[in-house]
Amino acid sequence: MTQPESWLCSICMQVVQPKGNSLAFRNGIPTGQTLEQFRSAAANNCFICTKLWNLSKQHSQAWDSLTSERWNSFHYIVDREEYEGKLHQIRILVLFEDPTREQSEQSTDIRFRLIPLGSEYDNLFMFPELQGNTGASITLDLAYSWFRECASHHSNRCKKLPTASEGRLPSRLLDVGSDKDTHWKLLISATDIIESPAPAYLTLSYRWGINPKHPLLLTSTIDQHRRGTRISDLPQTFQDLVLIARWFGIQYVWVDCFCIIQDCRDDWEAEAPMMSHVYANAACNIAASASDSPDGGLFRSRDIQDIRPGIISTTLTSELPEKFYIFDKSYWDRQLLGGPLHRRGWVFQERVLGPRQLYFTQNQILWECLEEHKCEGFPRGIPLHNSSKDIDRLFSLPKNRKTSDMRGKEGHQSHPGNSMTFDAVDLWCDLVTDYSRSHFTKIEDRLYAFAGIAKLFKEVTGDRYLAGVWRSQILHLLNWTVFTPKSKLSATYRAPSWSWASVDGPVKLHSPAAGFEFLVSVVDVDVTTKRRGIDAFDVIGGFIKLKGVLITACYIQGPTDGQLQIQVRDADLCSFSAWPFLDTTEIQFQSSGKIHFLVLKRQKIYYQDPEQSAQGQDIEVTCLILCPISELDGIYKRMGWFSLRQEEPVAVLLAVCKSESKEIVII
Repeated sequence: MTQPESWLCSICMQVVQPKGNSLAFRNGIPTGQTLEQFRSAAANNCFICTKLWNLSKQHSQAWDSLTSERWNSFHYIVDREEYEGKLHQIRILVLFEDPTREQSEQSTDIRFRLIPLGSEYDNLFMFPELQGNTGASITLDLAYSWFRECASHHSNRCKKLPTASEGRLPSRLLDVGSDKDTHWKLLISATDIIESPAPAYLTLSYRWGINPKHPLLLTSTIDQHRRGTRISDLPQTFQDLVLIARWFGIQYVWVDCFCIIQDCRDDWEAEAPMMSHVYANAACNIAASASDSPDGGLFRSRDIQDIRPGIISTTLTSELPEKFYIFDKSYWDRQLLGGPLHRRGWVFQERVLGPRQLYFTQNQILWECLEEHKCEGFPRGIPLHNSSKDIDRLFSLPKNRKTSDMRGKEGHQSHPGNSMTFDAVDLWCDLVTDYSRSHFTKIEDRLYAFAGIAKLFKEVTGDRYLAGVWRSQILHLLNWTVFTPKSKLSATYRAPSWSWASVDGPVKLHSPAAGFEFLVSVVDVDVTTKRRGIDAFDVIGGFIKLKGVLITACYIQGPTDGQLQIQVRDADLCSFSAWPFLDTTEIQFQSSGKIHFLVLKRQKIYYQDPEQSAQGQDIEVTCLILCPISELDGIYKRMGWFSLRQEEPVAVLLAVCKSESKEIVII
């Protein structure tokens, strides 16, 4: 269809069509900005302002209640990217103070891509006709076409994950029957399903909600569910799942609350590690992305205005206006992650492990498999978007290795020598960092809900899993930081203090980078689990024995900023300042005292601008802050992290590390 140009307010027009020199606007604050002007522009569908206003439900509510006293003008930055002498895209960065962060001065941003009409991406801008409800037949037909295309034409990447086993079914499934059937019933796969080949089934990602009232599979209700449950008595999300299954011609579905016995811990512990197989073998995972409980359903009425990309005229590349497509860089995440589902911890691995995902969001349906991503706004894919489901790095091979003898399952490669490549470690760090932002009803599930992903990595690499980290690259995986510590939500033991899984809340795992040197070595490491052979969860103990230089120093803490002034006695009273990042809020430094830290590694930091350092690089030293449990026995717990780049103290610490090292144990 023909798409008219999108409207821009007077403020945004100053950015895309600056007066005078067409290339003049690069970095600045357009004149005339007020809170009321922004509100009016968003209400009248200025393409840029509307996206700012509707970043999330929380943002729109915060903008609406914001006072003029707390309002600050937006800052715009424009740059252009060329490839082989040809304009590739223009980028517009809008910096603003986030209204959802109370008393915060921290700014955030939204980024827009401007792509010239007539570029190689033209075929991705289709502007299709859209219906006013995501449950419309034309919408469901589109979803089915994506499913059939993937199932029929995509390579083995979408068909055979390493955790997939052809013909393997979950322990239990639900039979939804055909269009005329009014009941679904619980089946025991081993005895009730004798079809060959094994039938296809769908899985469901959804939020349980608070104190769910819907039926569950209990030890006392197994026989009842085996006889059948009336579909019309089920919560709306489950009814809609039945509709999708029948639309796709699939007779069986898997829903956790009906396929795992909810009041039997033994059954739960037996089924939890099987999640990688349940989702990897599913024909497709259906996600109720917009619902906060099973009663919310899959389908939504919608305003299609927010779905389509726009077209604007700009003089940022020429004296006369030229037409460009415009959309926000966070388009996919804004559509998907703005709902209540995808910040839940258990849902994270469902998205990663299922080869095909169909998301029912507030405004549209989205499709994601291991080869493509699509949505109603971009039925052929979003230009320049990289899917977070891309797990190719897991299958990368070390450099200078021949690939002929390293093949795993068809379409994938396995790692030699039970070790993990840096690319795989990098992917693990990204996944853990993202996952750590998830929310849990029971924080004790933090390792359980990641066990399926761990099993995928284990089956590909053969590496040993140790409560959230991998044996072959364990020194890299000790390098994690908590930037905003939280109090412990549970006293239940979950992991050793050296594992990211021991803390609650977001962590940042630092990916390996060129130019590192570890200043410690691993003597021994082990984790004890509740059940023999199950090393992905149920951790009840663990230790790592390292050989390195443990430094005990005196510190004085600054009265306002928390910075520590540290004096190292063994280095002729070398003094330096450092900002400690503590792992939990229960840990606090006094105004002065002793600090114990282990120098973990030195890292060359390369700068793109050599003027930032005489040699174009600096040396950063990473240290783990430890708390003595028994100094006599050399036993410690991790309590935090700091890094140091000051040239003189870095040199002193590196010199100290050349002295005699000793063995210490961290538990």
